[in-house]
Amino acid sequence: MKCLIISTLLGLSLMLSACDKADDGKRPKIVTEEFEIEIQDKISTMKEKAEQERDEFVSKVQKEMDEVSAQIEELTLNVEKATGEIKVKLNQKLQDLEQERNEVKQKMVEMKSETSEKWHELRAGVSDAINNLKQLVSEAKDDDDV
Repeated sequence: MKCLIISTLLGLSLMLSACDKADDGKRPKIVTEEFEIEIQDKISTMKEKAEQERDEFVSKVQKEMDEVSAQIEELTLNVEKATGEIKVKLNQKLQDLEQERNEVKQKMVEMKSETSEKWHELRAGVSDAINNLKQLVSEAKDDDDV
């Protein structure tokens, strides 16, 4: 998305510079203003699209977080029933899960507050974090089944 914005702006600036070179100083101001309005409209549209993509991604990740949280709660109940070394091991895994879940939540907060242009930079980190959290939950569930 960032590349698209940069490419569009670069193309528009090249068109403007070409217009300036071909201009004999008698260019009507209305045409320039109309062109500037068109550019601003295109930029606004791109920003709105980026914000919509961000909101959809945040919604998807939130749904995944809700599912993971339910699985963590289920594991918590199972840990309470466990005894001995298994209970100690599962408690440690739960602590790790809680820490990872809090990190994902923090990354989501950061991403929600970022501008439409910068959220893409955080997207990969959030995706990696939620995938890591899912993997940890899966491993903890496997250990719980032992």
